[in-house]
Amino acid sequence: MLGVGVLVICGEAVVYSVSEAIKLSLAKLFKHIQDEFISARSKKFHATFLSEFWHDVVNRLKSGAAIVKSKEFQDCQTCLKKASKKI
Repeated sequence: MLGVGVLVICGEAVVYSVSEAIKLSLAKLFKHIQDEFISARSKKFHATFLSEFWHDVVNRLKSGAAIVKSKEFQDCQTCLKKASKKI
């Protein structure tokens, strides 16, 4: 009877050890999957940010800078100078 009790205790210890090892392995695997997901999402966000948002900002800034060189802007400047001299 004592041998059976020792066998049961040893069996439970083995089951507990194996379950802890599996739990640790699964935790590491989940952490790895989570890190890969976060990395992929951040790369996708960065690419989308650059192509969708930043590209528009740069184009708008270039357009705004080009206005100063336009004939219409120069005409407005001339009119403002003439008007300020009359005041």
